Amino acid sequence: MVETDKYASGLIYYYQDYFSSYDGKIERVLEVGIYKGGFLYFLDTQLFKDRNVKYYGIDIKIANTDERLSELIKDRRLVLFAANQNKTAQLVACAEEIKQDGLLDIVIDDGAHGFNECVNTFNTFWPLVREGGFYFIEDWAAYMYYPDNPTYKSMRRVCDFILDNAKDSGFHDLEFIFHPAPRFSVIAIRKNYV
Repeated sequence: MVETDKYASGLIYYYQDYFSSYDGKIERVLEVGIYKGGFLYFLDTQLFKDRNVKYYGIDIKIANTDERLSELIKDRRLVLFAANQNKTAQLVACAEEIKQDGLLDIVIDDGAHGFNECVNTFNTFWPLVREGGFYFIEDWAAYMYYPDNPTYKSMRRVCDFILDNAKDSGFHDLEFIFHPAPRFSVIAIRKNYV
């Protein structure tokens, strides 16, 4: 088993269900907030195992990543970046490097879970999502589980931001998914085909 909090939250099963029957193109995946990289390892060895996907991971500090990722790093199929979601210039530098490989098929924001961090990340990476690609923001309902946490309280405003910008941002599908048990929530956005 890989080390990821997505088992405890149930999100790993959500992604399995979401993508298990998806036969569309998946060539490049970005996860923001990788922790030790266990979910990227899961994606590569289980969910997207026959697709030869290139992965990108961003976290505020890259340390103690899962040793099983070393082969992906060696093969240049995984590129890791240390960046702070509050530092737009750092995110833009990551985006510029990623963009050299092409547009992203999937972005998963499991980072700092604050309004400013989510908006900075969305504004930086949504333009890099290809037509028909996916953008996920995890834990948008965390404020319900942790009402005293000021960072999580701001996540409700992320929902408002997404809804306020839905028409102008080219959303094809938009879902706010909330499962009280296990406790997970995710905003799932699919980009329009132009």
